[in-house]
Amino acid sequence: MKTKTAAKAKSSKKGATLAPAAVPQTGYSPSAKEVENGRKVLAILQDIDDIGYTVHRPDLFSVTEPELGLEIMVDAEEEVVCLVADICDIAHLEKHVPDWSYKLLELNNKLLHGAFALDKGHIWLRENLAAANLDPNELEDALSAMFTGIMRYAHVLKLLR
Repeated sequence: MKTKTAAKAKSSKKGATLAPAAVPQTGYSPSAKEVENGRKVLAILQDIDDIGYTVHRPDLFSVTEPELGLEIMVDAEEEVVCLVADICDIAHLEKHVPDWSYKLLELNNKLLHGAFALDKGHIWLRENLAAANLDPNELEDALSAMFTGIMRYAHVLKLLR
């Protein structure tokens, strides 16, 4: 069984000035079902080539695309596996992207997986997958499509500097 560590992710190139993923909660104890789903996620992550990941808790992981240093948090809940990337704060879009809310809706229509969402002053790219029948190809495809979507539309959202 191969293991990938944060060291692999840290050696990646930093091509974008994207915000880091949300900081994991401290003091939280996952339920037995969340831990079980976390084991499913971990088994899949261990078999995906060309990514790095860090285990924060038995149910919470950060997945890093090493070429660009992009990060997606993967949170195994009781019923769903949530994939979340912190894209930028709303103030950035208000300053740099005219009609940014309309632009996000247009981009949502073009994404293969996930959708841009607003919460707590930030723009997030989110995707939820059913945990009960989580398929390795589905998780890998969702992560790949989300990384691709972030990079494909970074110029539209003025994320590259």
